[in-house]
Amino acid sequence: MAAVDYAVMVLFFVLLFGVSAWASRRRASKEQFFMAGHALTWPFIGFALIAINVGARYVIGFAGVGFRYGVLFGQYEVVSTLNLVVLVFILLPLYRASGIYTMPQLLRQRFGDSTHLIYSIVAILAIFLTVPAGTCLLSKTLAQVARAGQVGGPEAGAATLAGNMWSYVAIIIPVCVLLQMWGGLRSVAYTDMIMGIVILVGGVVVTHAAVTHEAVGGWAGLAQKIRATKPELLYAFREGGPIPWQAVFSGVFMIGLWFWCIDQTRMQMVLASRTLNDGRRGALLCALLKYVTAVLVLAPGLCGRLIYPDLPEAKADTVFGKLLADLIGPGLLGLVVAGLAAAAISTLMSLLNAAATIFTNDVMKRVVSEETFERRAILFSRIFVLVAGGLTFAGVAWYAQAGAVMTVLLKVYGLVAGPTLAVYLLGIFWRRANAQGAVPALLIGMVFSFGAELTPQLGWINHHYRALIAFGLSSAILVVVSVFTAAPDPSRLERTTFAWYLSRRKELEALAATPADHEGEPLRDPWYLDWRLWSACLVALLLATWWLFGLGRVLTGFG
Repeated sequence: MAAVDYAVMVLFFVLLFGVSAWASRRRASKEQFFMAGHALTWPFIGFALIAINVGARYVIGFAGVGFRYGVLFGQYEVVSTLNLVVLVFILLPLYRASGIYTMPQLLRQRFGDSTHLIYSIVAILAIFLTVPAGTCLLSKTLAQVARAGQVGGPEAGAATLAGNMWSYVAIIIPVCVLLQMWGGLRSVAYTDMIMGIVILVGGVVVTHAAVTHEAVGGWAGLAQKIRATKPELLYAFREGGPIPWQAVFSGVFMIGLWFWCIDQTRMQMVLASRTLNDGRRGALLCALLKYVTAVLVLAPGLCGRLIYPDLPEAKADTVFGKLLADLIGPGLLGLVVAGLAAAAISTLMSLLNAAATIFTNDVMKRVVSEETFERRAILFSRIFVLVAGGLTFAGVAWYAQAGAVMTVLLKVYGLVAGPTLAVYLLGIFWRRANAQGAVPALLIGMVFSFGAELTPQLGWINHHYRALIAFGLSSAILVVVSVFTAAPDPSRLERTTFAWYLSRRKELEALAATPADHEGEPLRDPWYLDWRLWSACLVALLLATWWLFGLGRVLTGFG
């Protein structure tokens, strides 16, 4: 990279620290630190959710899967529309009314301490399994770009400090740790919005450079040449492969429900919304932006097929770095790298914040006295983040040897999604579910998920279907045990079940657009901000996208 690129990156980090300092300028109370004072409006939430989701692992990893599989993995992006519609119509109103800080707290209110503690530990472990991925991919890509620009070529560049991925790891992780410790969720949310915009701008620059390359010939040329060489890359519905078409409507949708409706990393933003409707619109803005990001991350991979026809699929994760090194000029390269850094930092900060919030509010609160917790909660969180940052270095080393990072990540999501989703959904929608059933359902389901991944007799099953099997197994256990044991105490059903929400829906919805500190008559949103209208438009966009990329093939039996 040239000197101007490093200057752009330095300016970006100065802006980042400046925004974080401004957001954290007042001494934070516990609620302000963990929930941003319930003051986040929908634009902040939407861009923050995109910044969390579109990490470096996503940008670089999806370029790799775009190179190997074409638009297929875009199903994760468009199916999220349905997941987020479920969130805004059904689950978010209950979450907001329950007054929870973390998703495990809902399990504690519903099922008691044992289920709560088990899932808190599982949630923290799941976060730790995903935290290092973005840092690993970004650092490898930056080192790849730096090596390509060295005199003497990549081999000579590998021996330099700039050509070593660990040079970047040593910068990224401490920056994330410091920013998160400094300001909590408010700092994370404000910096995430800035980084979400930078990510999108950087994505546009790379996609434009790739699509306009002479080997590609624009969007029409891309479609025409891919159809002529490997047309299946433009089909999102296929009979086999990593995402069979049946999995789109089962495993992908189910894993997405966990990812977008239960996982603390994303829920912390919508739970901190100023009003219920701000949370809804923020989630739906994220759903819309997912279509944009899907194009920006998959198109470079498809273009890479034409620009680097001799690149083996085993090296698909390097295609994004090659595009940066070969196509992006000085100055713009710094902007794109800043966007990648923003992606990695945003995701890592949000993951660390989510894990720290769970650890503090769901683990330490059980260990120390109430007085100590109220005085030291923020300190506990900061110590946890410091330790977690250190452990992330070890995780980066593991991912550096793991091969296709995006594929590994999606498998991790599938391992956790089935059992936890079963316990949450049955707890919310079935009043008879009890703690005696929830504990074995969660434990046995997790043992099955991780055991199946390591067992050759079951490891061959597509991970989407294994997640579905785990969901069914945990659901069956919870139902059978609950039926043959005592019904839950009625107090456990208050603020934790959908039936409770329905009984108070009218009064809760009347205040959906009104901030808690508002005095006077309840506020109402204008028609163009109606979340139901936005939801209908997004579902129509989903159906049109599916039809464009091969839904008709399913209806005709792939004939």
